[in-house]
This record gives sequence, C-alpha cells and structure tokens, in this order.
Amino acid sequence: MSTYTRGNLAVKEIAKEQPAVQRRTQTNTQPARKKIKLSSGEKLFYLFCGLVMTVALSGVVLLTSQIYNVNKAVYETKNELQVANDENGRLKMDLDKTVNPEMLAADAAAGGFEPVKEEQKTSLNDNASNGKASAMKNGKTSGDES
Repeated sequence: MSTYTRGNLAVKEIAKEQPAVQRRTQTNTQPARKKIKLSSGEKLFYLFCGLVMTVALSGVVLLTSQIYNVNKAVYETKNELQVANDENGRLKMDLDKTVNPEMLAADAAAGGFEPVKEEQKTSLNDNASNGKASAMKNGKTSGDES
C-alpha cells in the first residue's frame, strides 16, 4: 500500500479500484400530477380582477399627471408674481422720485418753467362754482340723475 506524498491526501491510502458498477437510470418514480383546471367562473373572476387593477392603476397615473401639471402651474404663477412684485417695487421707487417736490421743481427749472405766482393760482371754490354754473347753464341740477 502506497501513500500519497503530496497535498491534503498525503496520509490517506490509495483506495483500491473497485469494478465499475453499472447504474440503471430510473424513470420518473413520482406519481403524475393532475393539472388543476379552473372553472369558467374562476377564470372570469381573475380576468375581472385584472381589469379592475388595470383601471385603478391607470387612474392613479392620470391623477399623478394632473397633480404634476397643477404644481407646475402654481410654480410658474409664483415666479410671475415675484417678477410682478419686483417690477411693482421698481415702479414705486420711480413714482416716489417723480412725486418728490424738490425733484419736480428742479425738473421744471431745467425745462424753463417758472414757479406759479399767487395771483395765478385758482382756488378750489372758484372751480366748484364754475362747475355748478355750467351745469345750471346746461339745464341740469344736482338732484337730476339722468
């Protein structure tokens, strides 16, 4: 009996060769399974469930896309509102500059205009009486509506 001298089997003895045993292949020893047949009612039930799930998922996809579109419109509206607010602030600053009496006087002097003298000013009472006189001239009084 010789022993192996290399590898993990260095201490094991060589097994004697045994004659090859012919193995017989066995056919399927398990019993044949019967195919389970579904009744037509069950088939219709599963078909109906599949259709319901398809419709439900389609509805979810549709609602999700509508929510996305609404969110997009809200975002765009917010951006437009921010731009309008910025423009409004700029216009208010321009208005404050133009309504400033010192700026108006400086612009008028630069344009060659002179300040209004006291005798050139008209009073509000004169304008109101002129308005009543012209209304009476036309035949209308303050009580007439038409």
